Amino acid sequence: MYWLAWGFMLSIVTVFWFPTLSAYQAELMASGQPFDPVHFFQYLGEHLPLFLPTQILVPFIMLMLNAKRLQDRGVSGLFALGIFVPFLGELMPFVVGFLRSTPGPNKYGPYPNSRPMPRKK
Repeated sequence: MYWLAWGFMLSIVTVFWFPTLSAYQAELMASGQPFDPVHFFQYLGEHLPLFLPTQILVPFIMLMLNAKRLQDRGVSGLFALGIFVPFLGELMPFVVGFLRSTPGPNKYGPYPNSRPMPRKK
């Protein structure tokens, strides 16, 4: 589930970014102007109204995914803030995603892939 959610978030970013980036690059090449970050963000605001919401929502969702996965390992979700640290942020999804959960329940809840047991009568 973790990797599926990461893939979904990255596909959302890809869908919103790449068409706009290619259109902006074509506009720059046609006009012969150099890249200007201020003009770039103005262009994004004009041509991609969902740019700002995705830039806020996607990192928040990624942070929550990492926090949940860390809690599955029995580690505090505060360590998920490491995704905002340079270099560690690039490694963290792989470390968090490939490590196994702790077997059985931990202080943050039941085993993540477990089903509720039926009550005995």
